[in-house]
Amino acid sequence: CRNRVWESEKTVWLDAFQKNPESSPALISIGLVYLKSGNYKLAEKFLLKALRKCKEINRLVLIIRGIVEVYRKEGHVNKAEHILYALYKIFPRDFALLHSLGVICVQKGEYKRAEHYYLVALKINPYHLRSIFNLGLLYLNQGEIYKARNYFQKYVRLKPRSAQGYLYIGLTYEREGMIPQAIYWYEKALHYEPDSISGNFALGSMYARIGDPRAEYYLKKVVVLMPDKADAWYNLGLFYLERGKVCQAEECIRRAERLGYPVPRETKEILKK
Repeated sequence: CRNRVWESEKTVWLDAFQKNPESSPALISIGLVYLKSGNYKLAEKFLLKALRKCKEINRLVLIIRGIVEVYRKEGHVNKAEHILYALYKIFPRDFALLHSLGVICVQKGEYKRAEHYYLVALKINPYHLRSIFNLGLLYLNQGEIYKARNYFQKYVRLKPRSAQGYLYIGLTYEREGMIPQAIYWYEKALHYEPDSISGNFALGSMYARIGDPRAEYYLKKVVVLMPDKADAWYNLGLFYLERGKVCQAEECIRRAERLGYPVPRETKEILKK
């Protein structure tokens, strides 16, 4: 369905471009459609062409952001940062630019600089959701669990139907070994997005850790939704193993191994017995 929508959107803008090859809006839109679909070479081609023809400052900023995103996705982070920083000097109160600089700093492993850009973005716009969420992620990955949770909680207050926000609150509790609290938030995430692979995997894995039979339902749902998710097959196998269902355990664990999961030697030895 998503592919059909993308093809339809692309067709509309290609048709507009063919009717008026000098149209900056058509060039921008085609470039952004290709960027969204992961075709970075064509995205760059159309966005650079739009840049040469553009005479409006608002569209110019949009084009440059698109080009920066192309470079970032292709791994040319220094090039992307250089362009963004030059743009930021012109628009120092553009919180979206500050957020983008933070994203690039994370990609470069410069976490203190990333934190700085996200915090400045939030001083300008305290409700910028992407900066709030990414700051939570930054703190989570640095082991600052309490700070991370505060930002994820702020995120869901502003976006209360966000499954992703609840999922990450649950993850902060899981990192602290607080399984009942983690389960509560994972269940809340699945309330808003029942077919979330991450949510079903997280909840199934938590139930498996405490020997709750509901683990089977959620982990089986994951491998139906995403048959090549090796860690879900492995966790499902361990769940069966702990319940004495050796044949089912072996089938799941072998499947995980074929998909590239590094099955520990101890687990293999148990299956041989």
